[in-house]
Amino acid sequence: MRSSKAVLIILLAAIVLVTVGYNHGRAASSEIAPAKVAVVNINKVLETSKKHAAWQEKMREEETGIRAELERLSKEMELQKLDIETRTPGSSDYLDLMRQYMEKQALLEAKEKFYEQQVTMKVQQWTEQLFQDVHSVVSDVAKRKGIDLVVSKEDLRFPAASIRDLMLTIKTTTVMYNGQGLDITDEVLVALDAGL
Repeated sequence: MRSSKAVLIILLAAIVLVTVGYNHGRAASSEIAPAKVAVVNINKVLETSKKHAAWQEKMREEETGIRAELERLSKEMELQKLDIETRTPGSSDYLDLMRQYMEKQALLEAKEKFYEQQVTMKVQQWTEQLFQDVHSVVSDVAKRKGIDLVVSKEDLRFPAASIRDLMLTIKTTTVMYNGQGLDITDEVLVALDAGL
């Protein structure tokens, strides 16, 4: 009877040891190794990218054409207003020129609003596309360098333009410090601009 109790105790002890050893081995194998981290200054990428500079130049050219068209329309209206002033108020040619003037004024205002909305939409579409491109390039550079996590780093610009801007900067700052070797911004810039 004593020997069967001893065998049973030894058997239970063996089961406990095997279970503890198995669970310890499983826990050890599921531990996550420290992540390799890098930072990217998105503002610097957006502000100094040759790709972005080329787009801005294209937009400046478009804006010059738009301004020229609006200026031409405005000058036509000025000339027409001078012509109206030479006519007898209430006459048929006075009323006809006044109608034309008012139509041109409405057209000018409509074109100004349209161009303003068009530019806003183009800027938004470009910014979305550029950010998607930057995101893709950051992923490629990180994979190539064996980096597990890339964090966006902001430029802190002081003095702030307003208290609102200051509070926004404080609330959105994610990186307070990083070592020099962690910044991959320049590599991202080179890779982004290589696809021009």
